[in-house]
Amino acid sequence: MGAPEHSFKTNSYKAKKQKLAEERAEAKAKKHQQDDLDSLQITFYEIDAWIDKTTPVLNRMTRELDRVSGRFEQQKQKQQQWQQPPEQQRIAMPPPPAPSNCMDLSKASYAFSEEDKDSIKWVLSFQPGSSLRLETNITSVEQLVDAVREIHRLTETTAGPSPSGPANHSSQQQQQLQQFVNNKHHLTIPWIGSALHDSTEYWVTALRRRPRSVLEDYTDFDQSNINKLVENVSPHLLNYACQVYWDCLHPKFSGDWASFWERSGDRRRNQLCIDSGLAMVFIHLIRHNKESCPNANDIGYSYYERTRDALMDFFDSPDCSTLEAMMNLAMFCILCKRHPQARIHIGLAYRMILDMGIHRQSTWPKDDQHLRKNYLKLFMVLYYNDINVSMYSGEPTQVNDHDIDVDFYDLIRVNDQISPSPDPKTLAKETFFAHLLSLLRIGKRTLLLIQDYQRYIASSPEALHASQNTKQPDVPVVFSQQIQQLEIDLARWFDRLTPEYRQATPPLDPTATKPNHHHHAHDDFGNFGTGMNLEPEPEYRPLTEAYLQQHGSVLLMLQYQTQWLLLHKSFANIEPSNLTATTAKSSTANAPPFVYGPDRSREICTDAANRIVAMGQVIVNQFGWCACQQFMSCIYQASTVYCRNALSNNPEIRQHAVTMIKHIMRIMGSNRINYSGLPDDLTECLHDFLLKHGLVSPSATSTPQQQLYDPQDLLAPGSTLDDTGSFTSSASPPGTPMSLDLNFNDTLYNSPRRHLDCLYQLSIQRPALTSSIYQSDALLSIKIQDPMVDTNSLAMNMQMGERKNWRNVFSSSNITEAHQRIC
Repeated sequence: MGAPEHSFKTNSYKAKKQKLAEERAEAKAKKHQQDDLDSLQITFYEIDAWIDKTTPVLNRMTRELDRVSGRFEQQKQKQQQWQQPPEQQRIAMPPPPAPSNCMDLSKASYAFSEEDKDSIKWVLSFQPGSSLRLETNITSVEQLVDAVREIHRLTETTAGPSPSGPANHSSQQQQQLQQFVNNKHHLTIPWIGSALHDSTEYWVTALRRRPRSVLEDYTDFDQSNINKLVENVSPHLLNYACQVYWDCLHPKFSGDWASFWERSGDRRRNQLCIDSGLAMVFIHLIRHNKESCPNANDIGYSYYERTRDALMDFFDSPDCSTLEAMMNLAMFCILCKRHPQARIHIGLAYRMILDMGIHRQSTWPKDDQHLRKNYLKLFMVLYYNDINVSMYSGEPTQVNDHDIDVDFYDLIRVNDQISPSPDPKTLAKETFFAHLLSLLRIGKRTLLLIQDYQRYIASSPEALHASQNTKQPDVPVVFSQQIQQLEIDLARWFDRLTPEYRQATPPLDPTATKPNHHHHAHDDFGNFGTGMNLEPEPEYRPLTEAYLQQHGSVLLMLQYQTQWLLLHKSFANIEPSNLTATTAKSSTANAPPFVYGPDRSREICTDAANRIVAMGQVIVNQFGWCACQQFMSCIYQASTVYCRNALSNNPEIRQHAVTMIKHIMRIMGSNRINYSGLPDDLTECLHDFLLKHGLVSPSATSTPQQQLYDPQDLLAPGSTLDDTGSFTSSASPPGTPMSLDLNFNDTLYNSPRRHLDCLYQLSIQRPALTSSIYQSDALLSIKIQDPMVDTNSLAMNMQMGERKNWRNVFSSSNITEAHQRIC
């Protein structure tokens, strides 16, 4: 009896084990199915949002196409006549114009169809109820690829330049300018990139070197193992990670434990915000101190999954907590290189904000200061994350500034009126956020101008020919006026800065090291591990208000110079003309305003790049940098100027550019202990650029890291920033020509010392009597003195007298110096 009983128990055990395995497999299959359904649901939300956004645009485009369709054949006929020989032009007969086809979108009425040589057809239509329908006879991927290529070819042909006779050139050029400049209905803009000098714009190339997402490691990872790591996180580690996150200067929702744990009155929504915040806390910790928590990626991913699963229950009822969770997930996806998912979260959050009416500040309650502050922070985080997503993905921004009226400076006013008043550290950080977002808003207008100018260059034969010969065309007056207005807006932004963010007390020293209490010091927190079996660690020592203000002032000045660089980079020449220095450099503060031209833009770009590198070195030595602070994009923009200058025929300019490129590579390598991705990729692109153009010896090193990433040689020990704003290095790192001697040009408007001159500069107008003489707008720039200039000048002098005690650390006191030293 014993043997059969034993056999029965064995079989029963095997059956139970098999059943348990089947249940686990079934549960895992259901989990994958649920993940697929969640992803599909988000996709449906995105499609729905896209339909809502595109329907009014398609309506408007349909009306415009219907209005101008009769001109297409006429324009095509003119183009054919222009390309044909004269004898053929005489016998060419114009075909009758195509009839106008009205499409009514309100009746499910928009359709686009095209038939190529293989009879490929498709019809895209909008149906009632905001549904989308696509009908096609394409049956293979090859047919689809061929169809897309054909559409691109037809689109380029239609959008290309259409030559016309010389008699109509001036009027057509004027129409093109007005078309580009007066187009105020841009919905989105690309944040990074330039159609000019592609060899020096390498941001996208660097991003594509490592396209793999960090979250791909967790595709088949057992969630239970990650949950165990979460459960064993020590209080010391959690406190350290949160303090690092709160003291990092980028817009966020919480700033202390009280605001972190109490995000919503609803228990489930409150937990949603906490989980999304913890996901960001741990994924952000790696950017500051990777060694403090080797499993930070695992822990962050666990909270990310929790939030993503719980978020699906709150889409139908818009709420501030839902917005906050989506913003945290968006930033999480940015840091993990999941840019499409980040854009989805941004798009959903933006649509929810539009539905809730938060984009209209005029509708906010006047007396509820706490609610106004919550709305401000929600929109500021959305605005900032939208720019970051665009920066890293290469896609346009999604927030349309024409739809919003939110004043970021209102956060400063709310903090003055709210009760109880925030603590000094919170005031310092939120004041920084208000100034930063206001500056980035000006930057979006700058990129719109650049986009218009590049379209104008592409459509103007003379301008395109000039740009292809490394000489930018003269800037037309209609663009010069916009450049001037943006310069005035930048100066006005600088004028509104509070004194704490215009100076650093004590003066910043590039050779100074981070203070011991700063969270970037790794020695005190090197053994955190996973939070298990830890020895007693020292408590986190928070940063002071003065330290945060010093750090914020340098970051704001870094962004300020970057905006000047972005404004002028597309208008700058590589080589200076013979007339350079006659108008671009003035000897006194009361000199007449500058002539807006390529040479002046080149000087501003070079000077701004010099200031960016100097401030970047200060940040590396004294504060440390984080990917969330847009530090890399600022340094990248400076490097593109040096890449252009490195192609110059002037040996002095070329040598200075190569030296600064190598210094930028060292700055990028300063945080390699925490980063092994984009900074290395940017450095490798710069190294490849130097090798390609013969600016560095191929035998000098096998990799850029071996040549430039020696920690002992990162910064010259004798480097100082003297009282005149000159950044000098008395000792060069071994083996590399890194001796720097930078004199900043304080005669240019990008200098903080000239912001009042820039603010009250004269306007550029067109002379009425000579406008018919010239065909090019570039020759029509004159300076007409406004009657109020004298009064403004007096006010300016008084303000200069009141602020004479202010000394910006990156400005030269030798204002009368007319020579910009580049060596």
